[in-house]
Amino acid sequence: MRFYVPKDRWAADATEITLDPGESHHVASVLRGAVGDSVQIIDGQGRTAIGEISSLHKKETRVRLGPIRFLPPPPARLVLAVAVPKGSTMDWIIEKAVELGATEIVPLLTQRTVVRLNASDRPERQRKWQRIAVEACKQCGQPWLPWVRTPRTLPEALLIAPPPSFALPLLASLESPVKPLSALWPPSPPVPTPTPEAASMDAVVWIGPEGDFTPEEYAQLRDAGLWPVSLGPLTLRVETAAFVCLSVLRHEQGRSREEAARSARDSL
Repeated sequence: MRFYVPKDRWAADATEITLDPGESHHVASVLRGAVGDSVQIIDGQGRTAIGEISSLHKKETRVRLGPIRFLPPPPARLVLAVAVPKGSTMDWIIEKAVELGATEIVPLLTQRTVVRLNASDRPERQRKWQRIAVEACKQCGQPWLPWVRTPRTLPEALLIAPPPSFALPLLASLESPVKPLSALWPPSPPVPTPTPEAASMDAVVWIGPEGDFTPEEYAQLRDAGLWPVSLGPLTLRVETAAFVCLSVLRHEQGRSREEAARSARDSL
């Protein structure tokens, strides 16, 4: 059983911690926990501890903490900028993006986005999606909570995730000309030397809505510095395209780290 306690409610020297009413109700009434049960606490910022339930109540459950561990952050940023699809699909995208290692999720409002959110609606939608990210972290054991941004228009999103700040600024594109996503890696990856502010494998991928980006939006995104890439000959759903890109990018980020470590060992 894993539970989330935000960093600001978890003192550095704490030996016991109180779960909030939502988590307390979950462990007492849903999971049917008992005093003495072993649980894991995470704060979404890399800190984690195994403890045991010392008192149980659906409004206030206390956990006696064992040794606290700090797990390092992901070796590189992996940002998903994805147009908000209709229905509840965005909920599923966020859940799976957490499992696939996304470090930040930027919901996009494009010209062809079916979902229309007024400025007053966006903060509440962001809070809902952030809660989904918390639940996904608890389910999969992700110690670092991704940041789900408030939904943004394309110009707004380009300001908070500028393509030049990434080593791999990718645009999943149905327009030509494009290169296959696989062409970015061996045998001869055409990846330029990253700018000083970009880590060696920091990546962002932009995914359009049902109906795709408009030609004007494609031009705007290319001019901003995104690299158009193809995900194959088939037209994928928004969520499928997001999962394909995240899976490939996280795999390559992990492989890059392993190769760098191997090179360092070989040089000793």
